[in-house]
Amino acid sequence: MDKIVDLLICLEGLYVEGSGEITVRFGSRVATLLSKNDKEREDCWIFAKRMYNIRSKIVHGEEIENTEINGKKYTYDELLERLVGMARKSVLIYLQLLPLYSGNEKRVQIGDDLDKAVINRLFLKKFQTSFK
Repeated sequence: MDKIVDLLICLEGLYVEGSGEITVRFGSRVATLLSKNDKEREDCWIFAKRMYNIRSKIVHGEEIENTEINGKKYTYDELLERLVGMARKSVLIYLQLLPLYSGNEKRVQIGDDLDKAVINRLFLKKFQTSFK
């Protein structure tokens, strides 16, 4: 269970700053950055939000009982594998994006652009050309 918490702390550190609506922002930003199409984005959004809630339960001492996410049952190892993949891909993309921003708040600027990409398809397409 510690590995799940550690991986989600890594992802949270990349995708979320401040407080308020963390689960929604986290899920939206992860899905926007890591997904290639609407179907993938929806699946990733559901998975990320569910995993964030699972992390919260683990941290507060609850057991994980149901690991069915978006109609798929996951084993512990499958959850870890998917989270490792998400963390790895996120770090690699952030390494490509960081030089494109200036100042001390690069992570916040990336987060703002991810939020904008959620509602603006043209911006999303342009933003996605910043990394491959």
